[in-house]
Amino acid sequence: MVLTPVFGEAADDAKSILMITWRGLTPAEEGFVEKLGELGVDADIDHFDAGRDQTDLAGFIRENLDVVKTRDLI
Repeated sequence: MVLTPVFGEAADDAKSILMITWRGLTPAEEGFVEKLGELGVDADIDHFDAGRDQTDLAGFIRENLDVVKTRDLI
């Protein structure tokens, strides 16, 4: 299987990714980040772990809505 990043801009433009996880970094998220590297995607990745807490997740989104809206991928 070949995965190709789908972005509206050239692949050599740095992408801004906000990774929000429910239960921390799992092999799925680690694989996602690894695959981006293999594909040569230049990405700045910020991570927020909700720690399985709905209140923390809602608070993070509410307090960072301006940041969330500016990301290329969430």
